[in-house]
Amino acid sequence: MFEKLKKWFGPRILKTGLGVTIVLILCEAFGVEPASFAAITVVINMQPSVSKALNNAWEQISINLVAILLAIGLGLTVGSNPYIIGLAVILMIALVNRIGWRGVGIGVVSIIFILDAPSEQFLEHALARSISILLGLAVALGINQILAPPRYRKMFEKSVSELLFDSSKFFLESIDHYCSSHLYNKYEKVKKDELEKRLALTRNLYDKAREEYNASEKMQLMELLLEVCRGFIERGENIEEMTRQRVKRRQKPDAPPEPGEISDEFKELQEDILLGRNILANM
Repeated sequence: MFEKLKKWFGPRILKTGLGVTIVLILCEAFGVEPASFAAITVVINMQPSVSKALNNAWEQISINLVAILLAIGLGLTVGSNPYIIGLAVILMIALVNRIGWRGVGIGVVSIIFILDAPSEQFLEHALARSISILLGLAVALGINQILAPPRYRKMFEKSVSELLFDSSKFFLESIDHYCSSHLYNKYEKVKKDELEKRLALTRNLYDKAREEYNASEKMQLMELLLEVCRGFIERGENIEEMTRQRVKRRQKPDAPPEPGEISDEFKELQEDILLGRNILANM
């Protein structure tokens, strides 16, 4: 029951709801208006993981401050209308892209909130909206730091390590079954459903853990490990099917009798297969 609920209500969903509740209470307590801007800021700035919360904290602060200063500056010098707001959005996107920040949507929303303030007493309304935005940002950053979900990198590395061992074991066992298939009177191939589910889960963890690796670390190695696991599972499945078909052919009434001695060529091939199998097993 709990696992089903987790699929519907993940950590980010719960954090977002908690953040909106807290910021609305704070806005009411300190008379910060408009409170809805603070709540929307919480939603936009909520991060899904520990690493992203830590890495993006200063970036989020910087983007919001730049957006606030740009919006107030334009509003005081050239006024505010749909054309000015559109120009401000263009300038903000260009600036964010130039610097290399990724949260351009955060700044765009802040600019629209501020420049959309009534022209009468613009500065007063703009400052009030800026405070509302900064309060929402502070609550979002605080919850990101305190209530962030587990680090996905450790979970992924543990998962891929276990999957690599189990998928290679499945592959090795499939080779053993094929080489011993002449001893079987009946054979049902080993199912790989559990391994496929774990592979899908590990891929999902990898997608979430990617942001926790920095540029100097070799992400290609992690992708290669996933590809090796996939190869073990698929090739093990193919060998299992070959074993099943071989045993099935041998059990047919019109199947030729088994020779007393196998050919030297087949012996060499089998020895090569088992040699490779033993090397992999040792690894």
